[in-house]
Amino acid sequence: MKSEEKNLFDRIKTMKKAGLAGKQLIPGANLFPCDAKNHLKAVLHFLQNIKQIKIDEMYCFIMYDIESNRVRNYISKYLIRKGCMRVQKSVFVACLKKENYQKIYTTLKEVSEIYENDDSILILPISEDHLNGLKVIGQNIDFELMINPPNTLII
Repeated sequence: MKSEEKNLFDRIKTMKKAGLAGKQLIPGANLFPCDAKNHLKAVLHFLQNIKQIKIDEMYCFIMYDIESNRVRNYISKYLIRKGCMRVQKSVFVACLKKENYQKIYTTLKEVSEIYENDDSILILPISEDHLNGLKVIGQNIDFELMINPPNTLII
């Protein structure tokens, strides 16, 4: 019997149940421990469990520069609820169905239009090929694991 593939939100809930939620958390993230080493381990664990995307799914980065703490916190919590994974304070990555991608875009646009601001929100769809070519300087997050997870389990 084949187990049903979990979506991003279910995987995040599983990680929280595994004990990551009991530690001091990054404000607004409600997922990853504050120190960089544990944050990196949690992100890598998350990326290792992502399967090949389906034809109706796409990768995207969502990045923002928002002045208002209240709006910024609302948006970060919204993105987490929608299955996006925080990789930096104002950068999220997600594997989304095209209709969810459009819904996120529409919601963020509506939020931005509600009040006068100089904020910017970028939603960047990205192909697997481009994700493979991504280079990270500093705390390495291996995005290769997102699209080509290893099949070996070491216990």
